[in-house]
Amino acid sequence: MRIRFHWQNQRFSDSMQLRLRETPEQQWETVSWEWDFLLRILGGLAVTGQFMRDKRWMETEDIILGKAKYEDWRSIYCNVWSRPETAEYMIWKVTADEDEARERIQQTVAWQETHDAWLVYEKISGQAIGFAGVEETGPHIYRETGIALGPEYVGRGYGKQILCLLMEYCVSLGGQEFYYSTRPGNLASKALALSCGLVYQHSEQKTDQRSGKTYELEIYKKNLKCTGSEIE
Repeated sequence: MRIRFHWQNQRFSDSMQLRLRETPEQQWETVSWEWDFLLRILGGLAVTGQFMRDKRWMETEDIILGKAKYEDWRSIYCNVWSRPETAEYMIWKVTADEDEARERIQQTVAWQETHDAWLVYEKISGQAIGFAGVEETGPHIYRETGIALGPEYVGRGYGKQILCLLMEYCVSLGGQEFYYSTRPGNLASKALALSCGLVYQHSEQKTDQRSGKTYELEIYKKNLKCTGSEIE
């Protein structure tokens, strides 16, 4: 099997130039992050392109769902947490600065250790570009707990890869029904649900904890059938 590493070499080359402008503390974080990411890739080579039934690690052609590490704080902050357009239709607040991002990543790491939740990594860049998760709400019934991508990574097909991977994961756990929610104004999210075969069920009234205002939440559903590693 021929394995192509040229993108990773470019990643290290680019990061070396950036590192010249970093403080010693930032340099150490960058080096630690790069080696961790490379080891993750090497560990997954034997099953690249397959769904890995491991709560810590799943991958598709272009993205990886992996448990957060402290070193991810900078990329997830720059790509997602600091972006108002990403938070617009979600229930979390924009992270104000790097200090807050460092605190938030510690909370994220702790949360993901005990929940089916992951950061989204782009393979070609190694960057943390989003997050995703699921939870069981009843016997054989699952729902997504939020899928977010940084604005620069929307429109590349990553959302569909993430959602399909989450549904495959639920099938591996015996899931038979999968639910997805989105706000009416989030057209990209609605299109994602429909493209993955989910069907609109009903709408619910919710209260935004940030503003106290009510909003409508659309609920979509898909019946899951296990056919090997595929979703019907």
